[in-house]
Amino acid sequence: MATNEPSIFDLDPGEESEFELVKKPNKRKRKESPLEKNTPTYASKIQPIVVSGIKAELIKNPVKLAKLLNKEKPNATIKETKLARNNNLLIFPNDGHSANILLKPWKQNSKLGNPKPRVPQQKENQLYCIVMCGLSLDIPETQIVNELEDLGFKPKFAKRLISKITQAPTWKMKIAFEEQNDQEELIKEGIILGYQKHRVEKYVELPTILQCYRCQGFGHTFHKCENEQKCLRCGDNHSIKNCKKEKAEKKCANCGGDHISSYKGCPVYFSARQEVKQQPKQKTYAQATKIEVSNKLPRNEKINITLFCSELIQTCFMKCNIKIKTSDVLAYSANLALAHLGLVISGEELFYVLKNPQFPEHAEAIEKIRRNSDEGPS
Repeated sequence: MATNEPSIFDLDPGEESEFELVKKPNKRKRKESPLEKNTPTYASKIQPIVVSGIKAELIKNPVKLAKLLNKEKPNATIKETKLARNNNLLIFPNDGHSANILLKPWKQNSKLGNPKPRVPQQKENQLYCIVMCGLSLDIPETQIVNELEDLGFKPKFAKRLISKITQAPTWKMKIAFEEQNDQEELIKEGIILGYQKHRVEKYVELPTILQCYRCQGFGHTFHKCENEQKCLRCGDNHSIKNCKKEKAEKKCANCGGDHISSYKGCPVYFSARQEVKQQPKQKTYAQATKIEVSNKLPRNEKINITLFCSELIQTCFMKCNIKIKTSDVLAYSANLALAHLGLVISGEELFYVLKNPQFPEHAEAIEKIRRNSDEGPS
């Protein structure tokens, strides 16, 4: 049945009507808060002041240090202080006026010592990186960059992470920003893309684990190696250049498994990674970028056996040419850790076990480790 009601298609281009065309809504963009508008960017942020020459005993006593700092610079507002490398003090001023006061010459031969302030050198082109999780392999990196830009962020680049073990792409992407505010907000709030919320983590560059290409062991380089030469492919006492075995005949020089010695899925490599994670975090930048994993335990150092039982068992069986499954290593390690939970013994006994594990069977090797552990000081 025909109707006389007007239609939008009956109107002339310039004719007014009661109909209103609805525009496609724009994507929601992140709004800048008033505080964020007035917050300086990284390039213009107030940098901390490095003060050298302060007495070491004062740095260890923050309460006494704070009182002396207030007396020395009463007009400066200090937000926070931290211990920097080489016993320097890192002072975070609350504003630019306070920073200028802290940079002026300090009194020498005072109760603080001989303080000398300076501004630390800024890193050029410093990037703040995150890891976004749960991203399908069908999503290209450029799409993530565009989506983040539409939301008001300023990503520098996005790169899909590759598994070091399988060499296959993962469902995670590393995304870099020039502004720290973008990194902090995404870590705190996460991000919603296509009605799905994705977890965001801070990207942490893992320290390098040294591996010797002479003996294939971890924790040292060729120049400091005192061990016998091992083949990367077959584990025998020759260079890989002189290896006459087929490429399919692989044997790890560290664990005896059917893979090359540089395989990232090796249990000995995994043990070395665990040792890196357990090392103290209070390290200088140079130390953090070159953490060494010890192949030999120091003789005079006290060591918690719980941390080393897995590495000990693997080393003993490897030197005895005994093949052992990873599951068995974990089982033996758990039993040994429970048997000696909290026991601290000297490195002398453990070093002896590492060097002389000439046992034909697993049980005897474990018993030798137990016996040497029991003889150590409790």
